[in-house]
Amino acid sequence: MADGAQSLVISLDSTLYALESAHIKNIVLTPEITPIPLAPLAIRGVCILEGQLIAVIDGNRLLDESNSSVDTSNETSKMLIINDEKNFALVVDKVLTITKTPKQKLFQYKNETVQYLFLEKLMSSVQIPSFIKTPIKRSEKKEEKVENNGTDRYLICKLGEELFAIPITNMQEIAHPQKLSKIAKSKKEILGFFRLRERSYLCIDLRLVFEIEKSRSPRDERAVIVSNERGSVALIVDAIIDIEDFSHKEVETISKHFEDKKIEGVFRRGQKLISILSKELLGSLIGKESLLDDERTLILDHSLHDQTKSQEFIIFTINNKAYCLALESVPEIVEYIAPTKVPQSNQYLLGAINLRGEITPIISLHKFLQTAEQVGEKSKIILCSSENEQFGVVVDSIEEVVKIEPSNIEKNSDKESLISHSVVLEKQARVLLQISLAYIHKGALWQKKF
Repeated sequence: MADGAQSLVISLDSTLYALESAHIKNIVLTPEITPIPLAPLAIRGVCILEGQLIAVIDGNRLLDESNSSVDTSNETSKMLIINDEKNFALVVDKVLTITKTPKQKLFQYKNETVQYLFLEKLMSSVQIPSFIKTPIKRSEKKEEKVENNGTDRYLICKLGEELFAIPITNMQEIAHPQKLSKIAKSKKEILGFFRLRERSYLCIDLRLVFEIEKSRSPRDERAVIVSNERGSVALIVDAIIDIEDFSHKEVETISKHFEDKKIEGVFRRGQKLISILSKELLGSLIGKESLLDDERTLILDHSLHDQTKSQEFIIFTINNKAYCLALESVPEIVEYIAPTKVPQSNQYLLGAINLRGEITPIISLHKFLQTAEQVGEKSKIILCSSENEQFGVVVDSIEEVVKIEPSNIEKNSDKESLISHSVVLEKQARVLLQISLAYIHKGALWQKKF
């Protein structure tokens, strides 16, 4: 692509357009718009931003008054605050990226044709009402705004051609990605584990989380180790750009439902837009719940398990009935793999699988519960640990992970029982039975050594 100006690529009515970034002051979610009676069709109305009335121009109608309006209720729609004396904003269907583009009427971007919009020419025929330029008077409670003038520090990193910010409060350190130990059948964004100073970190490719293509310069890749009270994880990024302080006033907050809560705000530096990773996203990447996928693998972190407070249980189903296991005994959950039968084994042992070079016996909970074996799309293998041995049990599906207070856990006094505890779920008003791993281990594997 020829050299040109930095441009913002947008979508209007499924067609791609480009605007020179220098004309764009900010990008925000569309606030409530007040219609203006008898205004030109291109003018959707007015809104209040930063104490001023702003004319809102509909991008679709600006191009062709016969077009349907931009659907501002759609979470992908955005409002572009234009840096112009006319004091207006442009609503568009979607903002795609900022990139260097040739300043010509038509050009190619990622195999798609993009039309360059010359706003000054397009807006020359739009008569904006004179009252739009009148500032809104500030409230006498001006002092209340002072508390929002603080700053936060962010690590700015690059994913493909886009910039993202990670709160420094969540950052532990930055390292070069080490040799990874891959995880069989894991989610695509999970690259594996790597060790740093005698500690293992789960590595997640942040580019794949946002469905962004990898950079062509892998030598600049870095592992950003982020942490919270639940643990730590390494996020792989294309490059580290800088560490900067940003004023709260510079950050435009994002709707709670935008991008599945991945982004909580955006700010601008020069001609660049920087997206702030949300606390929800960082928490889900660090926490074990985010790694549970009906088609992939669950990696479980028990480093912060505290039996003095509450205990965690994983709920699963067998023949449409729910049971549970203590999460501290479950290091991993994997997609169902048909086990290889073991000669001269008992009815409870389905066979064995090769999991990352380890031969792992697979036990049938269905046999213990005296119900027919059912293998379906949601079937999983729960890897368990008992008597210093690891084995897997086949279940029909995984429901969820729950925390239970000790007062709602009742131990079975019969140690020779398939059921070790009863667990009360107060919010759901039901009781679950916890399977005794020691019992099924003894019943299925006491004759076999792997």
